[in-house]
Amino acid sequence: MFKYLLKPYFGVQDEKYTVSSKVAFLLYAYVISIFVTILIMRVTEGMDYILTHRFHQPAFYQLADKADANWDKAVVQYRLVLFVLVAPLGEELIFRLPLDLKKRSFAVAAFVITGTIFQKYFYITDWRTGQLCIDYLLAALLAIAVYYFLPGASLQKLKGKKFGVFFYGSAILFSLLHIGNFYTGLNAGLFFLPLLVIPQFVSALFLGTIRMRYGFWWGVLLHVLFNLPGALIL
Repeated sequence: MFKYLLKPYFGVQDEKYTVSSKVAFLLYAYVISIFVTILIMRVTEGMDYILTHRFHQPAFYQLADKADANWDKAVVQYRLVLFVLVAPLGEELIFRLPLDLKKRSFAVAAFVITGTIFQKYFYITDWRTGQLCIDYLLAALLAIAVYYFLPGASLQKLKGKKFGVFFYGSAILFSLLHIGNFYTGLNAGLFFLPLLVIPQFVSALFLGTIRMRYGFWWGVLLHVLFNLPGALIL
C-alpha cells in the first residue's frame, strides 16, 4: 500500500487478490481514514479555540451543513441516498474512473461534471422534464466531443513516469472540491484550508490505490463507507 503511494504506477498487478484480502484492505483504509479525520478535527478545534478565546479572533471554520440556516429540507430528508450513494458514485466517476487513462472514462467524467454544473447553476427552462433533457443532452454532446477529440497519444504518455503526477493531481483536486464543506473566515480561514481537507486527501489516496489494485467498484464501496457516518450524524 504505502510502497505504491511512494511511487504510483499505471497498470494492475499480476497478483490475483482474494475477496478476503480486498475486504481486509477496505477495512484497513477505512480505519486509517477515520483516524486521520478525527485527528484533524481535534487539531482544528483546538486551534479554533485558541484563536477565539485567547486572541479574540473570529472562528476560522464551521461545518457548512450546520451553519446554513437555509439547509434544504429535501436534502436532509434524502441525505442517506445523496451522500451515501449518489455522491460517492459521482465523485468516483469524476476522479477515479479516469485513472485507467481511457478516453471513454474521461468522456464519462465530462458527462457527470457538466451534467452536475448545468443542474446546479443553469436553468434553461422552468419545465423540469425539459430542463433535465436539455441539460443532459448538452452534457452528452460534450462527453462525445471529449471522447473523439481527446488526444490518445497524450494519455499514453501518462502511463509512464508522469502517472504519479496525474494520480496525486487527482487526489489534490478531490480534496480541494471539499473545501465547500466548510465556512471559513476571510483571513485565518484561508490559511487553514489545506489543513481542513487533509482527511479528504488521505481518503483520495486510498480510493485511488484501491481503484488501481482491485477495480473501480471497490473504490465506490470504500467511498460509501467513508460517507456513511456523516450522513447518519447530519
